[in-house]
Amino acid sequence: MKRLYMVLVVMLAFAGLPLFGEDIAVKPPSIYPDTKENRAFIEELVKETAYIVDRLYGDTITLKTAGPGGKSAGTSVLKGTGLELTINAVNSQDSRIISATLSRTKDGKDAEPFNYMGEWESGLSATLGSMVFYMWASLDNFAAFPLEKKAVFIDEFYADSIRSINLPVPGLQLYPYSLAVKSNGNVVVGANSLALELNRNFAVVDFPGKSLAEEGNYTYAFGVGVTPAGTVLFKPSTGSDVYSLVPGADKPRRVRTGISSMGPFVTMPDGSMVFVDITQRKALRLAGKERIELPIFSGPYSYITTAAADADGNLWVGDATDKHIKIYSPEGLLVDSILPMASSEDLSGVKAIAVYANGGFLLLTQTRLLKFRRNGTPEWKLENVQSPYGET
Repeated sequence: MKRLYMVLVVMLAFAGLPLFGEDIAVKPPSIYPDTKENRAFIEELVKETAYIVDRLYGDTITLKTAGPGGKSAGTSVLKGTGLELTINAVNSQDSRIISATLSRTKDGKDAEPFNYMGEWESGLSATLGSMVFYMWASLDNFAAFPLEKKAVFIDEFYADSIRSINLPVPGLQLYPYSLAVKSNGNVVVGANSLALELNRNFAVVDFPGKSLAEEGNYTYAFGVGVTPAGTVLFKPSTGSDVYSLVPGADKPRRVRTGISSMGPFVTMPDGSMVFVDITQRKALRLAGKERIELPIFSGPYSYITTAAADADGNLWVGDATDKHIKIYSPEGLLVDSILPMASSEDLSGVKAIAVYANGGFLLLTQTRLLKFRRNGTPEWKLENVQSPYGET
């Protein structure tokens, strides 16, 4: 048994992997203004973050905080890695920011700094902990998380094939912007001036809400959503009205929301709708006649580019500023925050998110499709789609 243990240790060492997790020494934080209150908050934050890191990531990293008397823990020498965490904090009337940098002294490599810009509040330790874990993983380009087999190509729908369809309104220019899946597996595509319903073979079987286009509304299908009951919702690219088409109805019903939003539109499992306005920095859930404001903009620089609902009715939003995926309850309470293990470039350019029933999720960026587990570690990625016919 002892011999087997030694063999495993040697194999791990030659593979370049940490044997029991790496120690990260936390340097004394730089705080401005260095008031008693600010220092007490940051020192407590560091202690809580060390606990979070040990609980969530203890098999890979451990934070060594300042020792008695406020002295630095110094560079870690237990594993010979020389990892140091530097924290700079500013809490003034004009600026609230906590910046973290991770350095590896043995090769002089620095992780890309991570900044939190927002209110200093409880629960921040989980965010800082995920930032530290992300920086540690990024030092080796996330090699600690080998990708599994890529998704298997099955079929694809060419947008150009729409041109051969006999449209209910001739001459419409169709540009797919959104889609939603019905309970029967059919897909509703929002192509701005018209919506199309496709079956599992990508054959067009209907044009939901086509009466709106026939009446001259050529922007009604910019955003689309489907409720569990089968109602199709349409959000035009302009204006504050949405349209609701219940199963069996001939024409959609106009719903006056009073919200002129420029941003993500989400249909929730209970049939309510969420509107995110990135210009006004507001979010609202419309449930019947009830309007519920959702405080999902976490700070003055928060920039929400995408949103989706999970099966439990929670709202998942992607914030391009701090690169986290935040999960909110239907009432707007922060439930969790996930920092996906992907490049900064990918996380800054997320265009869409989809959530699986098990909590895993997909992110679509400018150049690739990424699949993650619930804890943010990657499963696979696609940078192009290779079809069975040899085309890319």
